[in-house]
Parts: sequence; structure tokens; C-alpha cells
Amino acid sequence: MADKDNNIWCPPDAPSPTPAPAPCAERDAKGACTSVTTSLYDTPIKTEAGEFIQVISLIVLSLAGGIAVLLLISAGYKILTSSGKPEAIQAGREQLTSAIVGLLFIIFSYVIFQFIVSDLLKIPGITN
Repeated sequence: MADKDNNIWCPPDAPSPTPAPAPCAERDAKGACTSVTTSLYDTPIKTEAGEFIQVISLIVLSLAGGIAVLLLISAGYKILTSSGKPEAIQAGREQLTSAIVGLLFIIFSYVIFQFIVSDLLKIPGITN
């Protein structure tokens, strides 16, 4: 039903819609959720801290690496289409240098993260 202003009106005795189910993919014997489904990752993500941190770090590193590759491609395109203009070539070189430094920063930060978490802290579920 709609009123004169086209607002939809529901009678007060109408049942409330049921809420959407939780995105829990697996439950243990006690009924606790052990993994959830997401739209970013095909397989269910475990809710245990160690496995959850591994999956999230994998997603973040994949996105950062993809962005770095796109910046490398963009810098190469700028250099190739500079038509010999020194300012355009310099801008392309600066972007290329920044993209390479950023990619190295991502790689070394992952290595340092793995060293701290696996070797120093020995967090269960993340150690190799």
C-alpha cells in the first residue's frame, strides 16, 4: 500500500523481516563459528587468530603488489609517451623509482613481519 506521497505503509501487525544469517561457514561441536565466508576470498577464512592474520596479510600484500605493478606500468607508459620532453621523462623516472622503492618496502616489510611473528614471537598458527 502507498499513501498520496508514494510512501510505502506497512500495517502494524505485519511480521518483521527475518535478519540475514551470519556468514559462518563452519561450526565446531559447541556451535561456535570456526570459519566465515567473504566476498574477497573464495575459501572460508578461519576465525583462529593465527590463520586469520595469515589470510588478511596475504590479501593486503596481494593488493599492494598489484597496485605497485600498475604504478610500474603507468610509469613506463609515461616514459614511452614523453615524446622526448625532459620534464615528462623525469616525471616518469620519478614514478618508476617510487614504484620500485614501494615494492621493495612491501617485500621487506613482509620479510620483517614473518621474522618477528614466526621466529621471535612464535605465535601459534603463523609459525612455519
